[in-house]
Amino acid sequence: AIDLAGDLRLKPAVPHLITSLKNQDDWSHEECYHALSKIGGDSVVQQLADEWQKGDFGLKLSAGSILENIHSDLSVHTCLNLFVSETDVELRCSLLHSVLTNFSDEGIEPARQLILTSPLDLDVLEVRSELLTACKLMGKTFAEFDAWQEDAKNDVEFRRKWYEEYPLPLDDWDEDSDDEWDQEFSEDNGDEDFEDEDDLDYDLPDEP
Repeated sequence: AIDLAGDLRLKPAVPHLITSLKNQDDWSHEECYHALSKIGGDSVVQQLADEWQKGDFGLKLSAGSILENIHSDLSVHTCLNLFVSETDVELRCSLLHSVLTNFSDEGIEPARQLILTSPLDLDVLEVRSELLTACKLMGKTFAEFDAWQEDAKNDVEFRRKWYEEYPLPLDDWDEDSDDEWDQEFSEDNGDEDFEDEDDLDYDLPDEP
């Protein structure tokens, strides 16, 4: 039903999709994200903007990403307005990313100022990359363009060192989880032991 709402661009379904989008752990979250991106239009932009102020971090991050997929002046201006009032750096970067991927030159100066005034991390690095790409395609430039373009050659190494210092968290999976899985598997398979290949019960196709 969610996919169909997106395919048919059902605007009346937008409030319900946004409500479901708030539940980050629900299976329908990703489907709602894609459906809202497909429906698009000013209605989706306005309702996401209304929800932004009272939404949590997860909703805001999803909303910013959806706005990236809605190519309109209202989407760009909404992102810029939200950027001004938002204080979280990651969310500010997400909003600028949406503006720059819409190839709006209105995002150049805000992105430039954010990069100049923020410690360089992966989010700020991504904004810089998007800023350089957007400026190339739009034929725009700014004072630090050449220097940042040269420094961008080190982006891959920067990311490598970043992940060495801040490894990605593993899934919540420990030895107890392994033991529980093994127990469930054994119960489902009659406590059979499959340590030897000869114990595997399957038939090979006859040779021609």
